[in-house]
Amino acid sequence: RTNESLTITGTKTWIDGGVNRPENLTIVLWRQAKGQEPKRVDAEPEWSHKDTDTWTFTYTGQPEFDSEGRKYTYWVEEEKVNGYDGYHGETGLELVNVERGSLTVAKNVTGSRGDRTRRFTFTVTMQDTVVNGVTLRAADIDGTYGGMTFTDGTATFTLADGESVTASGLPGGMAYTVTEAEANESGYHTSAEGSQGVIPAGGTAQALFVNYRGSSGSNGGGGSNVGGGGGHRYVDTSGGCPGAGG
Repeated sequence: RTNESLTITGTKTWIDGGVNRPENLTIVLWRQAKGQEPKRVDAEPEWSHKDTDTWTFTYTGQPEFDSEGRKYTYWVEEEKVNGYDGYHGETGLELVNVERGSLTVAKNVTGSRGDRTRRFTFTVTMQDTVVNGVTLRAADIDGTYGGMTFTDGTATFTLADGESVTASGLPGGMAYTVTEAEANESGYHTSAEGSQGVIPAGGTAQALFVNYRGSSGSNGGGGSNVGGGGGHRYVDTSGGCPGAGG
């Protein structure tokens, strides 16, 4: 069986901001018959639907069987695209390119008793996430990404008041969480925005933590009652409540 021919069609899906895509891609078609070595096919694809997020490529006139009648299996590989991570979808003919993004973690300390020099400990944990049928594995985030160093998807670091750190080159679409070890301890009230979310493809997620520690008590110090000594009121200008008069 050597005279049959195939039309091979696949897709290229972009998960990105739509701004940094290249105009053209380099992909290579491969085939292999059972028990034989893989062979590169000398052919160029035809592209369509390039005005959408899912491009289509087509190879025509490819043999279905080798000279001994063994059926070919086909798949494609692509040349790496700068700024993107490349994945195969459910088959060897589905390609997915995910644009990388960033995560910034920032720390502010407020209140009259907030220690601006104290360092607080943070942990960023990336999470396995399925994007367009492709599993982005947290364990693959390993090494230095901008200002953070990850081991199996986890990075730990410290920040003081007014400091921030940014992890860059993270897969767009991957979920994350950020936690502070000392949250709501030592008289601080901790609030956070963006402590969990998804890395935006081609953008930057923001996680801001604020620790507030105001006056040591809610009541103002009182004057002596002997002889009608006058009391006083105080106001914590950092946002605390006014104390009661003595």
